Amino acid sequence: MIPSVKKGAAVGIAVAALAGGAAVIKTTYIDADGGGDIVAYTRRYDKLYQDNVRVVVRGACYSSCTMVLGYPNTCLEKDAVLGFHPGYVPYLLGLAHYTISDEGTQVMRERYPSDALEVIDRHHGLDNKGGWFRPVITLIPGSEFPHRYQC
Repeated sequence: MIPSVKKGAAVGIAVAALAGGAAVIKTTYIDADGGGDIVAYTRRYDKLYQDNVRVVVRGACYSSCTMVLGYPNTCLEKDAVLGFHPGYVPYLLGLAHYTISDEGTQVMRERYPSDALEVIDRHHGLDNKGGWFRPVITLIPGSEFPHRYQC
């Protein structure tokens, strides 16, 4: 069962001054993001990367949200939980069954660095494990990802 998560909830921007105010680092926090369209997430993360915004995952980050692992300005706090499933296309706006999208799954696989993909594959995160309205989500604690992802 997928825990209840409001898309984009509790995402904020913080600004910190460094070296006597010379450099400014912007940070956005992900506390509860249930995912969505992979194209929209790719654009969002590309923009954050271009703007040199640090992304801190400190809560639930599911589905397309997890593609943030593919950006070097991302870290996972101790309470981060990432939810993975294969790409899919819902029928009737998600009110009925779905079909697995091999192309969507491949797009997601290409966004994850190899060391993150090892963890995801070890948990069969992108495998189709059934489900009726959408695929079953595999939850992986952020602490299971390599040290370089930790905040």
